[in-house]
Parts: sequence; C-alpha cells; structure tokens
Amino acid sequence: MSMIEPEGNANRNLTKEDFTKDGEIKTKSGDLALVVQSASVAETFIANKQWALLWRDSDLLFQNPRPMTVYEGTYVLEPNVQRFTVAKICNAVVPQLYKGLFYADPPMILRPRPGTSQDITTAKTAMFSYLLDACKFRRDTKWGLEQMAQLGTSIWKWGICYEKVEIVTRKATTTTIKSGPSGVAGSNVSVPLDDEPDITTTVKFVPRPFFEYRPIARVLVDPHLLVGDIREADHVIDVRYMDFYQIKELKETNSDEKGRSLEGWSFPTSLINLWLPPEDNVAPKLATDQQAYITGAVHHAEDENIKVGPDPLLKKLEILEYWDKQRKILVLDRKKVIYTGENKFKQIPFLSANWWNRPKAFYGMGLGLIVGQNQRVDQGTINAILKVLSFGVNPIYLRNRGANSPTQMNRTGLGKILTVDGNAKEAYHLLEVPKVPPEVWQALSESEKASE
Repeated sequence: MSMIEPEGNANRNLTKEDFTKDGEIKTKSGDLALVVQSASVAETFIANKQWALLWRDSDLLFQNPRPMTVYEGTYVLEPNVQRFTVAKICNAVVPQLYKGLFYADPPMILRPRPGTSQDITTAKTAMFSYLLDACKFRRDTKWGLEQMAQLGTSIWKWGICYEKVEIVTRKATTTTIKSGPSGVAGSNVSVPLDDEPDITTTVKFVPRPFFEYRPIARVLVDPHLLVGDIREADHVIDVRYMDFYQIKELKETNSDEKGRSLEGWSFPTSLINLWLPPEDNVAPKLATDQQAYITGAVHHAEDENIKVGPDPLLKKLEILEYWDKQRKILVLDRKKVIYTGENKFKQIPFLSANWWNRPKAFYGMGLGLIVGQNQRVDQGTINAILKVLSFGVNPIYLRNRGANSPTQMNRTGLGKILTVDGNAKEAYHLLEVPKVPPEVWQALSESEKASE
C-alpha cells in the first residue's frame, strides 16, 4: 500500500460545482481529476498511434540488433550482415546542425538600439552568455537535435528555478597600530595578522533561468494540437521521477525561513514516511515510454521506476507537472496535489521542433521513418545476395542413386580421396551455381542513392 493519502477520486467527472464563475477549480480534488485524466487521455492517444508514429521501429533501426535467423531445419546461421543507415545519417546531419547553430561564442549577437550605449549591450551579452552556459544551453540543444533527427520531434522546457547558492566571505584578521614619529599625532593603520581569516557563509535561494531537453515520451501533449508548435497546445504535462532527496530539495526551495511552505505548495508533513519503511510498490511505467522505445532487443538504461540500489530513499516517485495558459498543478504519485497556482508566464513554457511537419498533427517525421525502409531494403538485399554467393563456396553435389550410394555422410575437402564405381565424371556432379540477377545490384544502388 502507498503511504500517500489520495486527495479524492482522480477518475470522477468534473461538474459545475468544481469551478468558480471565472473558470478556476475550487478544490484539490478537482485539480487531481484534471491532471490525472488529462495524462491518461494523452497516453492512450499515443498508444493508439504507435503504428503511425513508428517510434519503436525507429529505435530498433537505429541500433539494429543482429538478426539471429538460421537456415531451415538446421542450426547454421543465415547471412546476418547489419546496416546502420539511420544511425549513420543521423550522426552525419546532427553535428552539422549543431555547428550551424553555435558557430560563435556567445551564440547570439546583440546590437544597441538608439538610446542604448555599446557598453550596456556588451554587458548584457556577457551576462546572457554566462546564464546560457550555466543552464547548459548547448548540451541540451544537441540532445534535442538528436531526438528530432531520429524520431521527428524534439521538445525543450524553459522557465525559472530557485537554486541554493552559498556566498563565502573572507575577512582577514587585522590589528590597528599608530603610524608616525613618537610623540607626534599620526594616523592609525590596519595591519593583517597571521591568524586564520574570519570566514562567513551565507546561504541564499536565488532565481535562475533554465533550459532543458525533455524526452519525447515524458511530455504528454494535448491530443487536439494541430500544428508542430507546442506553444499552441491547450495543455502540456511534464512527467518526472524524483527520489526523496530531490523532493526534499524542492520543498526547501519553496519554503520560508521558518520552514513553512509558500503559497500554493502543500507537501506531506513528513516526507521520509513516503519511503520508510520501504514499500514494494513502484511508479507506473508510462504508456508513451513503452511506445517510444524497444525493451530487451536493444540497449537502454534501466527504467526509472526500477530499484537499482540498496538505498530506499532513491526510489523514484512520479510527478505530473500540468501546464496550461492559466494554471500550473503538480501531482505526486497521481494521488496528492503538492502545488496549484497561477501560470505566471501566461503561456506554455515549452518549445518544440520537427524534422518534417505532418499536416494536422503535432508530432513530425524523423529519419528513422524516412530512411528506415531504405535500411531494410539494403540489409535484406545484401543478405539475400550473400545467400546466393554462398553456393559458390559451399557447392552442392549430385550423385547417381545406384552404385555410388554412400553408407554414411562423406565430407569433402582438399586432399581427400573418394572411391567411386564406374566413370568418375558421371558418379558425382556439382550443381550449377545460381547467379545473382543483375537487377538486384541496380536496386541496391538505387536504394543507397535514395538514402544519401
């Protein structure tokens, strides 16, 4: 059993009594139902579209595990040459896109407008460059480009977070002595001593901008969205998994000096009771995660809802972070609302980009879908050619049914002698080796040209 007490029935219908005249939800039970049901609908939408999106197919083609097929009725492996067309093209294109975006440092140019001096513009450029480096703007942009190239769509999240900053002040230990001739009024001079300096540490929570790449399976987008710009969505849900230490830090950054939660926040009284004593239940795996990535056949990191260490406080709990243009709601483990408040940005704080846009759709088409079939053609054709060519190095022998019937299996090889009855040329005969049709080579060449 989970230690989190549900705020109410997450699956109930929202009625007129749940809203104010301005359209605000009155109770946390209403917030819970809004977020959980919106997430469930978005997950179901992606699950129903898996054969059109082909994310799993793209994931499989990118790593392309070796096909372990055998000749019929034997244990001998068929030719299983691998082709990495999708991975090769993605890894050729993405670095060029990255270089095009970040051809200079800082990756932007500010020009002063009338009334603004060049010194102010230079100072702003330096400050913006520092903030972009602090939020790892280049790294997260590159990760997003990789996902966009492979799966067709990439999503980034931006906003303001509060970081814990320690300010250390060092003050040297000094003494004051008088200077000047004896008996003559002089000035006092401060002289440093060899004693240890006085060090003062001040802890502050300061606002900082952030910009981060989000995996396509962890962002549940409004299924009604008709265009490839996520900012036009009615609502977006960011799914995260957080352990005790992360949620504890979240609570600390949203509490006052006396430890009381700020307006809108509502954490359990004792967070550690959610982890101790350890419970066997785990956070549910997202349906979108199952539709985006292959499990078992290719290599991926372990699911975040799986325990991988002895520390029970590192177990992950699911956080649903709901955004629309009016409100922001956070739900813990689909049971408790830990934050409800106004969306201060007045817009969806996400950005998106598609490799190729689809009409009347948010999710785009990537190279896994566009050139994936060329990879299948190349690999299937080459392996079929190798099967035909293998006849030449592993020939088939024909023999007369009569006098030359062997009493056991005879294996041929260099230097071996086989005794036959009658004319040696007529006793055994090699089967004519089949030829690869020339049209196959032309089809393979055309497929490779189309990929390039």
